[in-house]
Amino acid sequence: MEGIDHKSITVNGINMHVAEIGQGPFVLFLHGFPECWYSWRHQMTFMARHGFRAVALDLRGYGDTTGAPVNDFTKFTTLHVVGDVVALLNAVAAQEEKVFVVGHDWGAMIAWALCLYRPDRVKALVNLSVAFLPRNPSKKPVESLLAVYGEDYYICRFQEPGEIEGEFAQMGTRRVLKNFLTYDNPGPLYLPKGKGFGESADTPIILPSWLSEEEVDYYASKYEKSGFTGALNYYRALDKNWELTAPWTGDQIKVPVKFIVGDLDLTYNAPGSKDFIHKGGFKRYVPLLKEVVVMEGAPPNFGCAALGDWAVAPDGPDLRGYGDTPDALLVDLSKSTVLHIVGNLIALLDAVAWMRMKSDEVKALVNFIIAFIPRSPEINPMDMFHGAYGEDHYTCRFQEPEDIEAEFAQIGTKEILKNIFAFRTPAKFEQTGSSGGVNYYCALGSLVRVDWNCG
Repeated sequence: MEGIDHKSITVNGINMHVAEIGQGPFVLFLHGFPECWYSWRHQMTFMARHGFRAVALDLRGYGDTTGAPVNDFTKFTTLHVVGDVVALLNAVAAQEEKVFVVGHDWGAMIAWALCLYRPDRVKALVNLSVAFLPRNPSKKPVESLLAVYGEDYYICRFQEPGEIEGEFAQMGTRRVLKNFLTYDNPGPLYLPKGKGFGESADTPIILPSWLSEEEVDYYASKYEKSGFTGALNYYRALDKNWELTAPWTGDQIKVPVKFIVGDLDLTYNAPGSKDFIHKGGFKRYVPLLKEVVVMEGAPPNFGCAALGDWAVAPDGPDLRGYGDTPDALLVDLSKSTVLHIVGNLIALLDAVAWMRMKSDEVKALVNFIIAFIPRSPEINPMDMFHGAYGEDHYTCRFQEPEDIEAEFAQIGTKEILKNIFAFRTPAKFEQTGSSGGVNYYCALGSLVRVDWNCG
């Protein structure tokens, strides 16, 4: 559109397409599915006329943003995407400590996550369609959706990589987009296998007054180029989000918020949603909620809808993979990130009322040996270790699963422990092996996509 500038900016390992117009306070717009920056063009020009700098982006996997590994849905968690957003803000709005954010659908989900992880960067939030969804520590999201709606529910159908893409290819990109963008049933959306949206391929789809063929053409041109996989990966990462966000269980959104939803929106009509929004639940988790606007008769917006077996000693717990705390996932080093461990701690502390390990609730901290290490946005930790010390540095030697464990086995547990630190409890390591502890080092480079540089 005339007056809107476009650029590609390299942030967080991807090439992000950014649209921008206007001068003044920064307003960031985050789009939903199946959309792109283009959904915000009218709001952007309006804000620019009223003295704001309006910026909209194509989220990773969408539109003209390239470089994300679309064949690996685990790289599409909210942590990765918020990392993209924070890196973008650092690149184009470094002079502004906080910015205004507007989100819709998946963009709303990302906006909630941004406010949860980095509230220091958000001045205020306006979210559309999707209310804040507090994490349920006892059940994964897809498991919950299957139990409520069954396997034909659209989010459940999106889970198997390549399957729904094949059906979309048979229907054609334009028809798929028209069905999503014109969906007008406040009830759940079902996509039974092989039946698409339930209508004949010859049935014409009548566009509403607010959507033109030219606009469908624009969306279709982008999805025909990028495919749907990148966008669908957000749904496929739902359970991964649940797994990684355990540290924020029970946490609140602590920025000023205005929430807008249509009364026919399928998210608003989901079981329990209205009660949560209007009877105190929403406000409990979003204490600075200023207003909820329910738009009557508005077209539905297509929205998306821990503690293991711990061994607790009087002086503290055995971490996952250590001592008497069993870990059934020792073979998967990706389960040993700091987010997994802090999630375990939060769940433990909630369970035994020991203390709360969240930044806003920690009274004081005494740490030994390791000073705080700020995240470098330019270099992966393991690249840094290799460059500084070479491949024989112990952290580098710990990277290949089972390699160092085999050498440790030849040397013997007691001798290893004597060499690494003052001997204390060799029986525990003879019982559990070294993999649980070594996995902490292996996971160093696996979560470097979120910019935690809070200063």
